[in-house]
Amino acid sequence: MKTRLFAFILVLGGSLLQAQLVPLPRVEQRWEGGTVITSRLRERSFTISSPDKRTIIKAPPDATDLHWAEGGAWCLRKINGDRDLYFTADGKSWDLFSHFNVGDARVVHCLPLGGDRFFLIAIPSKPFVLGLAMSPLALGRFNKDHGIKIEGLVDLGLGLVQRIPNSKDAKAAPAVSMRGLAKAAFPVIFSDSSFIPLPEGFALLSDQAGIFWIFDDRGALKREVRLFKSVTNERIKEWDKIEHAVLGCQATSQGTILIASRPEDAVLLAREGFPRDETIETFKDPAQRARIERLENDSLRAYPELEWWTLDPAEGRIWPTPAPQNTQSRFMSRDQVAAFQFRFLPNGNLVFTDEDPTSRPATPSPKSPK
Repeated sequence: MKTRLFAFILVLGGSLLQAQLVPLPRVEQRWEGGTVITSRLRERSFTISSPDKRTIIKAPPDATDLHWAEGGAWCLRKINGDRDLYFTADGKSWDLFSHFNVGDARVVHCLPLGGDRFFLIAIPSKPFVLGLAMSPLALGRFNKDHGIKIEGLVDLGLGLVQRIPNSKDAKAAPAVSMRGLAKAAFPVIFSDSSFIPLPEGFALLSDQAGIFWIFDDRGALKREVRLFKSVTNERIKEWDKIEHAVLGCQATSQGTILIASRPEDAVLLAREGFPRDETIETFKDPAQRARIERLENDSLRAYPELEWWTLDPAEGRIWPTPAPQNTQSRFMSRDQVAAFQFRFLPNGNLVFTDEDPTSRPATPSPKSPK
């Protein structure tokens, strides 16, 4: 029997195979007044850009999960078998900030929230356990004597918090619960592109499902915003029947979020019209991979449009917005999707693809419809 792709991802701890219609990973950007800080995991660097100055801070070569917060740069490093949290204010030296005191959970993402609080993500196969429940999402709190410990699990309402049936063995969560957690987590697998820093708090993004969860600066969930309400919880359980929704997004200097997406009918119908049997076996077979790529190109020719949206995190409203000037309006090949990425410059203009120095003026977002 064919092994489904979610099981493969469970084994690898959340790694996505790239033979899918997905863009370049989004670079994380944070605005501080007229300065924008860009975290680039691929280059292991932070770029601090203001209208008249540009500074680069290099992260260690083994760094993962880069974030800028609290006036400095943060990263995870795995040294001597343990993955720990490191910090620098100026890039001259990276100092150990804290160990993770989270049992057997494997932390892969850690977003500093301010003070002693952190938003944590673990791989679904090594989740956080608190009492008789487990989840890949948790809030952590730092204590200088005990490191970062779990304060509470985060529930997004998608089955990511699972009860542990065997109360006598909370550490060794039964396989039935673990499978349920992995299956629930797959459509909303989070990555280094999932955090969107905001003036007050942050957004957590599931780019495949097109869902934004808005959190305050203490890690409390304020609201959920869905790009397409038709992508319900029931629909995203069948992750291989929905197309990737969000192709790119960044927070603006005004605190809204600019979003580029596939059209709604593409998200809901493209996989039905152009089904791809994405299993471990097909990804290993060059002929099968080529067939899948042909189907992806056929799908894009049927649903080529690129749509733009503005999200107001403070009110939870989302509306269509004009495309930035001189921006492509459609995709004609999977290679165009794979190369798609944008970020902001300090002047508010956009740069498309991280290596392209050409900036394009961003069209001002119209006011939210009442």
